[in-house]
Amino acid sequence: MRLTFSASRTLPASAERVWQLLTEPEQFAVWFGTDQVAVPLDELEMDVRPGGKMRATMRLPGGGEIRWRGVYVEVRAPEFLSMGLSDQPDDDLGVPIEFSLDTVVGGTRLTIVQDRGGFSDEQVERTIAGYGSFLETMDRMLASG
Repeated sequence: MRLTFSASRTLPASAERVWQLLTEPEQFAVWFGTDQVAVPLDELEMDVRPGGKMRATMRLPGGGEIRWRGVYVEVRAPEFLSMGLSDQPDDDLGVPIEFSLDTVVGGTRLTIVQDRGGFSDEQVERTIAGYGSFLETMDRMLASG
């Protein structure tokens, strides 16, 4: 049985517009960093196609950084995107994070699903909170035009 956790939100935009948030570096950098950290565009690479690589650096307040790396697994614009993603250099990227976009009344329902893997309950809670921040930031981006 597959054990997963998820976060979702209805965003006030078309699936095509939400897809841009997921796949365009200038948009991705804003929501991936939320209002807490900077994601410099010169340290962000996104080759959004199956097998394409992704890398990003989060610059933390106080001077720290988190280096992310990933690989896109499945790309079906504008409805589904999956990618392996980790901030641990030795992690296997085989378990993807899935982004599903569904057109609903009022916009697009974006659902993020991740396999639990070896996550502790605390790690699951922190990750869900992080996904909630991503979705909240996307909502603000779309509301501001």
